[in-house]
Amino acid sequence: MSASFAYSVDLARAREVVESLTSVESSVSEVVGDLRWRVARLHALWQGEAALAHLDAHRAWSAAYDDMHEALTALRRAVHLAAEAYAEAAATNTANWESVR
Repeated sequence: MSASFAYSVDLARAREVVESLTSVESSVSEVVGDLRWRVARLHALWQGEAALAHLDAHRAWSAAYDDMHEALTALRRAVHLAAEAYAEAAATNTANWESVR
């Protein structure tokens, strides 16, 4: 008994995913920029143990955001490259089969 594998790729959906990830990255980056500006302004005036604890928490959050941003960027690039590769393979296969006719 032989196994048969079939799959399909929705290139339009892949483009939508890339556009969505780009939009999310842009929106989140804008919010993070504003938040970092606000925290910097806050800490120009706020001092003490609570301020230090807040800065520690903000640094941890900021590091987590940087990790998320890096992951979103890698995911967007991977989907984009995969969609391009599938589109190129489909075009090549179509051209090859048309030359056989």
